[in-house]
Amino acid sequence: MADEPALLKPALDENLPEIYAMSLEDWNRMYDLIAATRGLIARDIFALTGHFPDPEDQGPNPRMYRAAFDISTCTLPAGMVIRQKCDIDSIIAIILGNLPLKPNFVFDYFMLADIRHTLNSNLHIPGIVPLHMIPNCRFGEVEGFLIRSFFPGLIGDERLSRQKNKNYVSEEFLRPLYDLAIRQAANNLPGDVSRRFPATFGNEMFRAAGNAQDEAGEAHAGPAQQSAKRIPGQYYPAWMADIQRFVEETPELVWAVGMILVLEKKGMKNIRDSDHLPPEEPLAIDGNLIDPRNSRTRAIRRLLQPFDIEGFEPRRLYLDIATTVSASITVDGEERPVSLFVKTEYHPQIMNHFTGMPINDCELWARTSSGGYSKDEDAHLGSLGGLRHDVREPGELGVENCQVYPTSKDLIYNLNLAHKAKRTSPHKIISNWKTERSTFYIPLQETFLDASPAHDIAIRFESRSEYESYPYIHLFLPLILLAQWLVWMENPIYWGWKWRRTMSINNTLNRFFLCKRRSFIKTSQLQEYASLLIELAYMTNALVNRPDDGGHWNEVHDSACVHQLRGGEAVAIRPLVIFYLHSLIIHQDNLTPPCISSQQTISRQTCLYLCSLKIKFTELTLTYELQGGKLKLIPDNPSHIVGDVWRTVEPQDNHDAQMVTGGPRRGNRQQLVTAELQEEVPDAFEGLLPEPDIQRFPSEEFDPERRVLGDTLSQQVTNIIHTLPIQIFSKVPNKRNGDRSSYSSLGPHDVNFKVFAQTNQPSRIFSSYVDCGYHSERWNATIEAYFPTYERKLRFNNQRTKPQGLSNLAAWKEWEFLMVDASDETRKQMVKLARDYVNQRWTWLPWFTANHLWKTGTVGHGEDPKVAHKGEGEGGPWIIYNPRFRAINAIRG
Repeated sequence: MADEPALLKPALDENLPEIYAMSLEDWNRMYDLIAATRGLIARDIFALTGHFPDPEDQGPNPRMYRAAFDISTCTLPAGMVIRQKCDIDSIIAIILGNLPLKPNFVFDYFMLADIRHTLNSNLHIPGIVPLHMIPNCRFGEVEGFLIRSFFPGLIGDERLSRQKNKNYVSEEFLRPLYDLAIRQAANNLPGDVSRRFPATFGNEMFRAAGNAQDEAGEAHAGPAQQSAKRIPGQYYPAWMADIQRFVEETPELVWAVGMILVLEKKGMKNIRDSDHLPPEEPLAIDGNLIDPRNSRTRAIRRLLQPFDIEGFEPRRLYLDIATTVSASITVDGEERPVSLFVKTEYHPQIMNHFTGMPINDCELWARTSSGGYSKDEDAHLGSLGGLRHDVREPGELGVENCQVYPTSKDLIYNLNLAHKAKRTSPHKIISNWKTERSTFYIPLQETFLDASPAHDIAIRFESRSEYESYPYIHLFLPLILLAQWLVWMENPIYWGWKWRRTMSINNTLNRFFLCKRRSFIKTSQLQEYASLLIELAYMTNALVNRPDDGGHWNEVHDSACVHQLRGGEAVAIRPLVIFYLHSLIIHQDNLTPPCISSQQTISRQTCLYLCSLKIKFTELTLTYELQGGKLKLIPDNPSHIVGDVWRTVEPQDNHDAQMVTGGPRRGNRQQLVTAELQEEVPDAFEGLLPEPDIQRFPSEEFDPERRVLGDTLSQQVTNIIHTLPIQIFSKVPNKRNGDRSSYSSLGPHDVNFKVFAQTNQPSRIFSSYVDCGYHSERWNATIEAYFPTYERKLRFNNQRTKPQGLSNLAAWKEWEFLMVDASDETRKQMVKLARDYVNQRWTWLPWFTANHLWKTGTVGHGEDPKVAHKGEGEGGPWIIYNPRFRAINAIRG
C-alpha cells in the first residue's frame, strides 16, 4: 500500500489580496487617488501595508489588492546622457617609521586631549588588531591631514577599561608623555621653535583652561583651548626620533613604546584638485606608469603635496577612489537631470568588477550576507539599494573595501550625529510626541517635498585600496554594465514616495497620541501598540538612511512581514518587495488607538528593550507611558540599564570621556518602584477570571502560527499579589537617628510573598517596631487599600494627597490598569479573589494608616493599651496582625 501523502499545514496568510504590480510612479498616483476617493485612513493603510481597494469599485466592500513594486519600466532608455567622473575622497597612511614630511611644510603638534579626534570607527584596512580598537589621540596636523598616535601598549589597560570611551587617551597619559619625552625632545630644537613648547603639561593646561569658576572656586571642566606647537618640516624627523628614544629609555612610558602614527584626510571629493576623468585603460604596465602626467596621478600628487610619496612604506598608503555616475534626459529640447538607483540583484557583479574577487564567491556572499558583504537597502524599496563589502582577503587589485551608495543621503547627512543622520526612536516618540512631530517629522516631510524639484540622485562607486593599485581600478565603466546595474526615475517620483510614506507614518502616530482612549491601554495589549510604534520608527529611519539590521532589528523586520511556509517552516517573506506592515488597524472614529494584529507582534521583551533609553521599561512603566503618563524612572537593578539602542543621542564631548560607569542608585525614594518577581509563580486563579478580547486581522484564521500571548488576567492578578511584598519592602523607612540605616535587615532579594506569612517575622526583620495588635478594622482597611475596588481607586486618584508609599508601587498601579477595561462583574471577582487569597495566607502587614504605607514613630503611654514597642531603640514601623490567625497564634504561644 502506498504511503498516504502527509497533511500539509495551510500556508500562512493564504487569503491575502491579489498582488498588483506597479511602479513607484503608479504608487504615488494610487496614493493620491485613494486619498481623494476613500479618505485619509484608507490612504495611510495603503502607504503602510500596500493594501488598497479596487479604484473602479466605489461600493462599501470593494475588492482588495496588494501593491507590489515593479522596476521593469525603469530601465535606462536609449538616448539618456550618462556622465562619469572620478575623485580621490580620502587618504590614509600608516606610519611605522618616519613621516615623509617635506621640509617646506609645517607639522602642527597638539598636546592636549580632545575626544573629538579619537578614532572609534573602522578604517577597513588590514592589521592584526583593527586600528579603531587601539587607544589613540590626535598628535598633530599637516595642511588639513589629521595625524593620530596609536598606543598598542594601552590595549586592555585597566585604567581605560573604566572609561566610557575605552579608546580615549586622557591627560593621565599625555601629561607624562609630554613632560618626560616630547618636551625633552623639544629642547634639541632651535630656540625659536623650542620656546613655543611650555615647560610642563600643567603649564599648558593652565593656559588653555577658561576663566569660569564655580562657587567653590574650582575651574569648570569645559573644553580647553587647543594651540598648535608648530615645527618646520626640516626639524620634524630629528624631533620625532628623540621622542621615540626618550620613550624607550623612560620606564614610566613603557605603555607608549611602539607608538604608531596614522595619517588621514577625508571629504576631499569636492576639492577641485581631487576631480579627474576615469581612465579608459589601465595607467600602468607591471607597475610602470605609461603616462606619468595622467590626470589621476596628478590629482593624487596634488593632494599629497606636503609629503614625499615615495617615502611612505609600501602597502601602507591607502586611497579612497570613487566614480560618480549621473544621468539626464532631454524633454522638449531641455536637458533634465534624473535620479539613478542600483538594482540589488546585480550586487555580485558589481563586487566582482570593483574588487576582482571571483563571481561565484560574490554571488554566495550576496545570497547569504556573508564574506563582509552587507546590503544598504534604499528606503525599504527592496530591489533597490547600495552595498558595502569589507574584503577579507584582497585579491590582485588590492581593494580592501568597496561601497556603492546613492547621493540622496547627502540631503540629511550629518557627520556630528551618532548615525550620520537625524533619526527618531520609540522613546523620543513616546516621551514627547508633540516635540518630536514638530522638530523631526514635519521638517523631514518638508525636506522630502522640497527635494522633489531640486535634487537629482547620482550613484557613487567607491573603493579603498593600496596606493599601488590606483592605476588599475575605477576605469571608465562600460555603458552596457551600467544599463544592467542601474534603473532611473524622474526626481519627483522618488522624493514624492518618501514624502508620502513619511506623511502617512506621521499621521498614524498622530492618531495614536491624539486618541483619548489610549489612557485605557492595558498591559495585556502592550505588544499590539508598542510593536506599531517600533515598526513606524524603524520605517522612518529607513527613509533617512539604510534600514537597521541584525540582532533585534531582524525580529522587528520579520515580525512585520507576511509569513509563509517554506520547507515546512514559517518564514518571513516580502512578496510586495517594498517593506510593509503585515497589518494595521485604524478605527474611523479614532476612539481606539491604531495598532497591529495581536497575531503578528514583536516579542514583549524586545518591545521593552527597543522602547527604552538608558533605563529599561517594565511592562507596567511602558504601558503607563503609552497611556500618556510621565515617569521619572530610577533603575532598581543593573540589568535595567540600556544603551542608546536607536543611536539618536549625539556623541558626548571630552568632558564625559573619562566618567566611570557606576551602579544604579538604591534607596526608598524611587518615584516608581518597579522591582519584579525573581521567578515565575503558578496561576492561583486559573479559569476563574475571563480573558480580554485580542485585536484580530482578516487572515488569522488561516494562520497556524500563534505567538506566545501575554499572561492571562488570572496570572496577572497572581503576579501583582506576589510582587506587592517585594515592592512594599522597597519602601521600608529609614531610621531618623544619626546612622540613617533602614529598620529592615532584609536585602532586596530576600523578600517574597511568604515574608508576610509568618507571624514571628517582624521580630526577625526589624531592629525596632511597634506591635499594633489584632484589629479587624485595621487589618481590613489595609487589605482594602492594597486591593481597592475600582471606585475606591478612583477616590484615591482624586485625593489631593496620594497614598504615601503605596502610590509609588508599580504593582498597585497595575491593579488599576487591569480594572480599567474589565467589566463590573470581573472587577468584583478580582477584588474578592485577591483579598480572600491574602487573608488566608498573610499573618502580618505594615499598618496602612494616616495615608501612609509605612507608618512609623513612637506610641505614647495610655494611647492604646494593646499597642507595644518591640526591639531595641525607639519607635519603628507600625505592624498589625491578621485577626483570623489570632486563635492559632495564641495556641502556639
